[in-house]
Formats: sequence, C-alpha cells, structure tokens
Amino acid sequence: AGHGHHTASAMLAIEAFTAAADPKYFPEQLTFAGTWQAKRVLWNTFNFGGNNTTSEDQLKIDVGLYNPLLGKSYGEIAAESRSQHRSQGFGSARQRGQALEYFALLAGVPAKADLLEGVDISWKRFAEGKKIGEMTAKAERSFDISQPSGSVPALIDILTELEKVKDKNLVEHKIGETKDLIAFTAGIWLEATSGVPQVAVNEPFTIKAQLIKNSDVPLSISTVEADQKGSKWIIPEKGELLTETFTITAGTVSQPYWLKEKHPKGYYVVGDQKLIGHPENPDPVSYHFRLMINDKEIIYKRPVVYKYTNPARGELYQPLSVAPPVTLSSTEKTLFFTGDSPKSVRIKITTNTDSVTGTVGIKDGETKTFSLKKKGSSTYVTLTARAPAGMNQLDTGIVYAEINGKRYSLDENTISYEHIPVQTHFPPAQFNQTKIDLATNGKRIGYIAGAGDRIPEALRLIGYDVDMLTENYIQRGDLSVYDAIIAGVRLYNANPRIKNLQDNLMEYVQNGGTYLVQYNTTGGLQLTEPGPYPFEISRDRVTDETAEVTFLEPQHPVLNHPNKITTDDFKDWVQERGLYFVSKADNNYTPVLSMNDPGEEPNNGALIVTDYGKGRFVYTSLAFFRQLPAGVPGAYRLFVNLIAKNKSHTQHETSAGDQ
Repeated sequence: AGHGHHTASAMLAIEAFTAAADPKYFPEQLTFAGTWQAKRVLWNTFNFGGNNTTSEDQLKIDVGLYNPLLGKSYGEIAAESRSQHRSQGFGSARQRGQALEYFALLAGVPAKADLLEGVDISWKRFAEGKKIGEMTAKAERSFDISQPSGSVPALIDILTELEKVKDKNLVEHKIGETKDLIAFTAGIWLEATSGVPQVAVNEPFTIKAQLIKNSDVPLSISTVEADQKGSKWIIPEKGELLTETFTITAGTVSQPYWLKEKHPKGYYVVGDQKLIGHPENPDPVSYHFRLMINDKEIIYKRPVVYKYTNPARGELYQPLSVAPPVTLSSTEKTLFFTGDSPKSVRIKITTNTDSVTGTVGIKDGETKTFSLKKKGSSTYVTLTARAPAGMNQLDTGIVYAEINGKRYSLDENTISYEHIPVQTHFPPAQFNQTKIDLATNGKRIGYIAGAGDRIPEALRLIGYDVDMLTENYIQRGDLSVYDAIIAGVRLYNANPRIKNLQDNLMEYVQNGGTYLVQYNTTGGLQLTEPGPYPFEISRDRVTDETAEVTFLEPQHPVLNHPNKITTDDFKDWVQERGLYFVSKADNNYTPVLSMNDPGEEPNNGALIVTDYGKGRFVYTSLAFFRQLPAGVPGAYRLFVNLIAKNKSHTQHETSAGDQ
C-alpha cells in the first residue's frame, strides 16, 4: 500500500522474481549475465502502528538487537538513518529494546527463522571458494590491530587466488575490496584531483596524482599518468608524499547515463545495457596507480575529483563535471502567445572554455552570432520566437548553439547540499511556449508564502501584479486593495502564525474578497479549519495526470468566468492531477470536479468552493504548483477563474493580450 510508486515497486518485485530465472524474459541480457533464481520474496506486514501479524506461523524477526561492535542497537541505527531525511522532516527518536517484525511469504521457499535461510553466502558457492574461505578465516584470526601491515602478505595471497576464479562476475567486487584492504593495511593513501570543479569536453586540463606510504611494506610505483608497462618505477620512503601532475582531456560530457536520451513518461531510455542499475555514471576521468606491493603488481583506479577547502567545513571533495563548450538557458521559462505575433526571448550563453565564437538560435526561428573570450563568462542574446500553431497546447522551444560546425543544445543544473555529493547535469536547453486563449479578471494579487512554490512568478507572466504579504500587513494593512489573496502550498502546515491571521483573512472574504487556499497535508496542520466552514483533508490523491475529469457543477462560475472551462483544459497536465484531497466537507461547500486513478472510486475532493459574505473561498488540491510553472495552458485558464471575483463584483476584466 502507500503511495502509488510503493505499490508499483511491490508488483514489479513479484514479476522480477519469476522473470530473473526465465531465459525467455529479456534474452538480450543473457550476453552479459545468466538467469538467477531468488530464494524467496516476503512482505513485511508492518501496518503503521497496529498488530502486524497475519498468521501465527509467519516468520518473525527481532530487529531491535544490539550490535556490540558498533555499541548501538539496530533501532538506534535505524533512527539515525531516518533522521537524515532532512527534506521530508523524518527525524525520529532512537528506539531500544525488542522490536518484532513480521513477514509473509509471497513467492519461493518458506523460511522459519531467518530471511536468508537456505541462501549460501559463503565461499563454498563456487569451486575455488573452499581454499579462499580458509585463507580469509586465517587472515581474520591473525589480524593485529596494532600492526595492520602484518596482514598484507596474507591479503596478497588471497587476491592472487581470487584472480584465478573463472567466473569473474562472482568475485569482481571481492577483488576490489581486497585491493582496498591491502592499501588500508599497508598505510597507502592515493588520490587524483583537479584544481577546478568543471572542465570543458576535449579541452586540456591539469590533474594532480598523489601517494603516500605510512608503513614499512615494500612498495614501488610506476608513472601514474596511465596504464603503461615498462615505465619508470619509484620507491617511496615511509612517510614520503609523491606528487605528479599531468595534462589530459575528457572526451564526453558527464551527463547521467539515464538522461542522455530523450525519454517518454515513466521510464528512461538507456542504450548500453551494462550501465543499467548503476546508481551513478562511470567516472568521467579516472587514473591508474600501478603499484608493486610485496612483489605483487596491483593497479588502483581512482576517479579524478575536485578538491577544495571550505573555511567552515575544511577539506571537501566533489565529483568532476565535464561540460559542453557552452551552455544555454532561457531567462523566460514560459512564453505565452495570445495570437500569431512573435515574441522576444532572452537567451543566456555561458562558455566553459576560452575564446569561443558561434551562432545561437531557436529551432525553426531566428539565429544570431556571439563571441566570448574568457572561460566562465556569459552574454545575453535576444531572439524572436514564433507562436505555436495550436491553441491551448503546450509546446517546446529548442535553443541551440553552433560552434565549428557542431551543434550544442544543453543547459546546466547543479544540485548542491551538504548531505549529498554535488550533482551536475545538463538538461535540454528549451523553454515552454503556448498560444493561449485567456481572459483574466482582477489585476492585483496578494500572496502568502507557504512551503515554497513558483505560482507568483507564473501569475506575473500573464500580467498580474503580485505582492508577497507579510504577517504584519495581513493584520494591519488594507486587504481590500487585492482582487484575490492566495495561500501558498502547505501554508497551513508550514506557518504556525497562520492561526493569528485567519480572522483577518475570513473578514477579507466576507467583505467581498476571493481567498484561494492551495493543498495542505494531513499531518501537522496549524489550523484544522482553513475555511469558513469545516472540512477534512485526506491522504487521497490522483497520480494519473491523464485521469478523466468530470464536471459536477458545469454551470458553476469557476468553470465559466472569465474563461469557459472544458475537459480540453485538462490536457498536457504533468506528474499528477492533485494530492491530499478534501473529505467530509460541510454542505456549504460545493464540490466542482470529480476524478480518480484507474480502478478507484470517483473522488470529489479536488476543488471545493463556497460564497461567504460578499466574497468567495476556494480550496483546491489540484497540483497547480506543478502545472503553472510548466506552462500548462488549461491550468492557467482554470486558476484565473478560481481567483476571479463573483461576476457581479468584477473589476479590471481584460484579455491576456491586453497585458
């Protein structure tokens, strides 16, 4: 159960259990791997606080055991892990003591005491494994924590035996682990770094390779530059730091492999099957340290990373990014056309190399020349974009640069947080564009920030004046100057002060204003009744963005004024219809729309409206915070209707073309 992706992954797990063992499924993969039969698939029947026993004979496991090596129970470790989900607010207290979890068998062989019951995870799984198992057990028994380097000879013997195993798929990971153990116990530290965080594809840049040995283990090293036999060997002294610098180039843009190809909704297109399943790309640039340790030649592959020092956090590393020669971005993320007249779009061009000259253009549109002298510099070019052919349809404008006969069409996006590695990817350089039939009602909007969304920017694109309202202004200012006031997403979850503002907002509605509240979640509501009459918020949602929408009140003003809303206005929606729908609403509210995911009952909680005094209160769980930034035309038309005054009180009614 849970959200849809939880259910989907569970369904896929059952299918994969059968498919992985059947050569008729995905035969193209058999070039790289054989079939594999898992022992069992189980369902952890935990149900959020209740009795999770489904039968007396099902598998039970105590997950609250204490680990003496770590000095913590698994309940403590689990809580620490969960508390790292910072963006979701999942901090939890450490749990100690017995904690039983229950498991029901869904497929495969039953188990009586352990999840891995009957699963051989020892070295006995393959012919050469018996000897290796005996060697590893002996090395573990003889390990001296005060003299780790004493284990190096035994580990080298184990590595030699692992390299003899015929089925490398079985031991490839263990070979890498054993090499690392040899380096750790020998006190060998090695790395390869770049002095810059980003380089341009095919442009020379400098790297620094460093190595130090902190033990008496015999060691010599060949030239670090590449994997070359017969190169000069250097014998470092204990504690001696060796440094070599090289000039190299990177041949491909470091784009995540699952994003290289254009893909449809729901899955990625990956040409190289061997990449599928990897959490990250192969390192864009890596270097080989060829070492001779105790007369055993071992090659260590290390990624080239960017190393720098932060005044507050000290020495830090981040992945090296390989960029195209230039990146392009549109300062206007969405262009709205009300007719066939062209519009101007401003393009930012940033160079990742020195001295670049070329042309920049829009597909099927205008082109201009540009020239940039210094790496990292930018310039802006204004181009003319033509109106799309269809009305009220979401379209895409493609931006490209042509340099020396080669075309580039990538933007740049960097995700940087302290708790994860820096992620840089290069999405397509494009903007949304639509020719929209849109009339607006009212001009000046007050916006109360919630947990964060881009609705204010979207409304400004279609001509509204949007003011961000402070608590002080809501309590003491003149709210009557606003044609509508909008509550940002999750305002009633995120702002504990909203309870002090509610009376002012309800008075604004009574006096003739329109107040629209966007979705809130069920947990942590600061005020249980965001509207003038009671209603509840459920966990219901409609995740299918193409789900059919039924008009419960076709003649209601929010579906007719100032724009006539039809089912066509629900085309091109992205990601979902809505979330945390209303339930148990007071009879004073009018439910306007009905929708549901496939196989579920119709849900009427996406949009409720009530007149209150001279004004109107609207609560909507529709995902406008996704649709408006994406430029979905029908979402704009409906949202404008929701913030419109009652027709008898209408002011400033115009078409978007007049703004």
